[in-house]
Amino acid sequence: MRFNRFFKLILTIFSALSVAGCFFASNPSHEQMMRDADYGRNFTQEQAQEILLDNLKNMFKNYESAKIEFSELKKAYIYYEIGDKTIFGYAINAIINSKNSTGTYSGDRTHLFFLKDDRVFYNYTKPDAKLKKAIWIELHPDISE
Repeated sequence: MRFNRFFKLILTIFSALSVAGCFFASNPSHEQMMRDADYGRNFTQEQAQEILLDNLKNMFKNYESAKIEFSELKKAYIYYEIGDKTIFGYAINAIINSKNSTGTYSGDRTHLFFLKDDRVFYNYTKPDAKLKKAIWIELHPDISE
């Protein structure tokens, strides 16, 4: 009886180590994945902000009166549902306070954008959504030149 318990314990430990070994051997680290990724075209902070300002003109009714602040541009990645793939590029937040239809400012709202080469993506996920999966949509116009 005692031998049986000991044998089960050894078997369990061996199985756990085997599975862990396979996992760690086959999966590159997060840092390595980020370091080796293709981020596409390099953007300066000013270029990214200019591109987003052009796209924001089409997104807001009272764009001219909007107060906009940008976060620092950072390397990042997104999971893009169309094509079921991970895309590496650059992320930037735009904190926007725009006038609503009654002419009063509606308060600061943070909007997340993602840039990759000649493509601009917008995170369309609502903050109060029950499902926290990010929904990315591609914006237009095309910024390639």
